[in-house]
Amino acid sequence: MLPLPHALGPEKSVLSSLMKSPDLLAEHSLDPQIFHVPAHRILYQRMKGLEEVELISFIEGLRVAGLLENIGGPAAITDIYTYAPSSSHFESHLGLLRDRHARRVAIAACAAAVEAANDCADDGAFLRALGGPITNVFDIATAATPPKDTKALAREFLETFEAKVAGRLLPMGLATGIPEIDRALRGLHPQHMGVISARSGGGKSTMATQIAANLATDGIGVLYLILERTEQSAFQRSVIQTARIHHAAVIDPAGYAAAQGHAKPDHATLLAIRDAITKLVDANFHIRKPPNRRLSTQCAEIRRYVRLHGVKVVFVDQIGLIRGERQRGDTEEVERRGVSNTLQELAHELGITVVVLSQVTDEIDTKGARAIEEDADWWLHIAQERDKKKPDFGEHQHVLIAKDSHNGMAGERLPLVLDHATLRFVHGAPKEKEEVMKGRGVFAMGKAR
Repeated sequence: MLPLPHALGPEKSVLSSLMKSPDLLAEHSLDPQIFHVPAHRILYQRMKGLEEVELISFIEGLRVAGLLENIGGPAAITDIYTYAPSSSHFESHLGLLRDRHARRVAIAACAAAVEAANDCADDGAFLRALGGPITNVFDIATAATPPKDTKALAREFLETFEAKVAGRLLPMGLATGIPEIDRALRGLHPQHMGVISARSGGGKSTMATQIAANLATDGIGVLYLILERTEQSAFQRSVIQTARIHHAAVIDPAGYAAAQGHAKPDHATLLAIRDAITKLVDANFHIRKPPNRRLSTQCAEIRRYVRLHGVKVVFVDQIGLIRGERQRGDTEEVERRGVSNTLQELAHELGITVVVLSQVTDEIDTKGARAIEEDADWWLHIAQERDKKKPDFGEHQHVLIAKDSHNGMAGERLPLVLDHATLRFVHGAPKEKEEVMKGRGVFAMGKAR
């Protein structure tokens, strides 16, 4: 049987720092079970409540209580007392102990689940038996990452404020590879959820795969969950965008070559396609179509790829297709709000960026769309001229920052247009004509409402 998770060195280091620092001892009230070694638990329980630890008196107190030999005698206590030369690593070592404690509790919960599965007569009793252990695991695991204190928050605020006063740029997150978006949003940041919206065929998936491929080929772990089209279609678009060639050269290579007056694709085109495929294959890039559209399945996929592949950014194409935990009597708005809340909470829990794609229509439920917007840290809307009979339909297009909670750019237009040849958003001045979404649309005159 494998030993339970523990960290012997950090246990001794934490005890050493507590014994030598009255301030640390007074500030931290720990669960003795955080220490895996029984002797260490006894030591901490004897220290707890003391104003300070005077070594000789402390050892004598253990001897009188009949506990000295259980711990290993005076030599073992002296070894722990002198183990850490300073308390500079106290917080990091304490974090390791909390993590190992959470893992031990999780293992115990699994054992309890096995016992309940064998002994409980009905499903209700089984679920009730699981409730306590699972809640305990959650409580311990969340305590393993304690919140920042007010002083730390104040320091971060002052650093940011001073940077703004001095006119310095704030730290950049992960670069999307589209300079206009990076300048506006300062890149993608962990624990943020963003939205890319457009009408059907408006370019939201095109923008998403462009950003996803840029991130992946730049060394960032990316998961692209696709709920509607095939995985092959998303990969094909990524190849076109990475190769920066005309889409027809990939979709219909023979026809494209003939149009160029060649019997077959030229060498430069084939080389660009080969290099693009190599970059995407070598990258930490995962395109996945889950087996169903249930919210629980999407969350399980995200957790799995974060754990196994170190994914940092997740794209969900698209959020409106996910089936939430809908109860009898719930409206579509309630279901959509639940899906959005869950994905936003998952971004916070896992420390990742989640980008969801949302399709808007003239008949869209404004309240339902607002539910997604409320959870989003930023929202990019790709707007375009609605009259498809006009030959320049594709040019009447602009990218609007519908929401930006951190940089104050909401309502700004980005100088981006879709290059229909290479399926990439590139720099270009947007047209003056506004898009008007009639009826109960989310956007009117290019503004979020």
